[in-house]
Amino acid sequence: MYSSDDYNEGGYESYGDYEPHTGDPQYDLEYDRSYYKMPDMVKKFLVYFRNMINEGVTYEILNLYEITFPKLTEQYFENTPWPDENEVAPIVDNDHVFMILYKELYYRDIYARVPDHALLKLSPAEIEALNTENKAWNVLCILNVLHSLVDKSNIKRQLEVYAAGGDPDSVAGEFGRHSLYKMLGYFSLVGLLRLHSLLGDYYQAIKVLENIELHKKSQYSHVPACQISTSYYVGFAYMMMRRYADAIRTLSSALLYMQRTKQTVLDTLLSE
Repeated sequence: MYSSDDYNEGGYESYGDYEPHTGDPQYDLEYDRSYYKMPDMVKKFLVYFRNMINEGVTYEILNLYEITFPKLTEQYFENTPWPDENEVAPIVDNDHVFMILYKELYYRDIYARVPDHALLKLSPAEIEALNTENKAWNVLCILNVLHSLVDKSNIKRQLEVYAAGGDPDSVAGEFGRHSLYKMLGYFSLVGLLRLHSLLGDYYQAIKVLENIELHKKSQYSHVPACQISTSYYVGFAYMMMRRYADAIRTLSSALLYMQRTKQTVLDTLLSE
């Protein structure tokens, strides 16, 4: 079996001489793709990442996402996107769940690296399409989607039973037993927390997390970004409700968690 260390060495591969780019992003991207050959290191990473997700190795998934993926991005895809989903699917045996996650990661990487002024290159027709399809962030639509995922996964009932020391699967239902739906439901609760905080409904923001014990380690608290974001919005909501003692307790716990997480990442980097 490969380890994440397998992906942290190696250099750029040569794909032949490229002609000068035209300046047209769409044309140049298609031209580059025609000469592109996916590096073996990237193929190994994708297969290993898929295996770790299927096996549920949480720590290694975190390591691959936060450390290995950025390193490979810098090494192979500094000025280009990661491989298209159609190129990746055969490599991971068309794993449906992995491809959903890969597409999210693919676009997250693009949006993180493209500055806001890239929008200036859009054609008038593309800008008009964006202005026409402007319901993507409609508050009611977002609330509907998040509540649908919460209900589908039965995550509230699962958390209630889990907090009481019971088996969440006993009340999970048909969809909630699947890890994908369970975690989508959990992260939807965090999404509702953030949305209600932005809307100024701080009581409801706290209410959606009534069955989540923020200060205790659980199977749901292994994603640092989610844990920190949750603590931040909960602490902010407490402050706005003038529950200052609760706010201090929540934010202090978050700072300690960040300190421990930072040390873990540093230890991992030093070990490499």
